Amino acid sequence: MGGAGRPIHFLARELLARGHRVLFVEVVASKTPVTEKNFTLVSFDALGFDERALRRAWFGLAPKFDSLKPFTRVLDAFETRAAERVVVYADPFVPFVEWFKLFRQRGYKIVYDALDDFEAFPEIGLYFANRDAEQFLVAQSDLIVAVSTTLVEKLSAWNPRAPIQLLRQGYDAALFSPPPSRRARSSPSRSVFGDRSTRSTLTLT
Repeated sequence: MGGAGRPIHFLARELLARGHRVLFVEVVASKTPVTEKNFTLVSFDALGFDERALRRAWFGLAPKFDSLKPFTRVLDAFETRAAERVVVYADPFVPFVEWFKLFRQRGYKIVYDALDDFEAFPEIGLYFANRDAEQFLVAQSDLIVAVSTTLVEKLSAWNPRAPIQLLRQGYDAALFSPPPSRRARSSPSRSVFGDRSTRSTLTLT
């Protein structure tokens, strides 16, 4: 998915194609209109983040903005009662992690998709990742997947909640399907995804 990598929006498209409902939270609002059925797109601007809050977040700091209430309203409008719920974190981005307790309270299965060694990012001028936030995700998420054996070894030393699974870049999403018996009796799940880029956090329900 996504050539050599697996940007979170490619996963969102795969899930939409399978009939799931998807909520995608983006930091920077995209200009592309939403046309897909069952797809909800929300930006930080729509949640009320001002320039100061965004600047703090981009530097790995707490934004000092209470986004919990507006995001809760988004979830209220998005969720349905019967569906299985999954949230996928693609970055250790402080504003996304601030919603972790809300997802847990609402029964989401929480996934951290470790796509890179974020501690090295300041060397190339990127400061959005927060080490404490990443350690929290590793310690609290129900599933953690990492793109390399080196990253699996590193995160395994951080007291993970569950064993960390290796999922390399460029994997074929078609390989991940439930058996026919389960597929026939299960209703589409709902999901949420997150990414600090022009894309975002993805929530599935």
